[in-house]
Amino acid sequence: MNRTWKVPGLCALVPFLLAGIYGVIIGAQNALHYLSITAYPVSAGSAVYAVFLGCLRGVLVLLCVVLCARAIWRDRISPRHVAFPAVLACLYVLSLFDPPVSGADILEACTAVLAVGDMAFLHLRARFASKKPAVS
Repeated sequence: MNRTWKVPGLCALVPFLLAGIYGVIIGAQNALHYLSITAYPVSAGSAVYAVFLGCLRGVLVLLCVVLCARAIWRDRISPRHVAFPAVLACLYVLSLFDPPVSGADILEACTAVLAVGDMAFLHLRARFASKKPAVS
């Protein structure tokens, strides 16, 4: 894959990266807000676990961005690089069914679907570009 396809592929991951950072920040804020308003005493282990679960989706998105950027940069787009963002896209789309739906949820779902489409396109392009016709 030449540089003309690497740069758009990496640029398509930027909104996905921002959605991951947003997911980590909002997940931590929501978990800490819940822990501050609960009337029951919470142990330190439970508090850390609640914050970890709140940030988990954002952390998975950031991990996905790193793996996909590495695959694009090394010209190694395989089905496994498309499958992991597809699972995250499903999580984002399924989160739209959990009321209340905000504009940020819709934006995250659209970003995830666009990133999966971009990775699938780069995978198919790399796969068909590697098949060269036989010279007779």
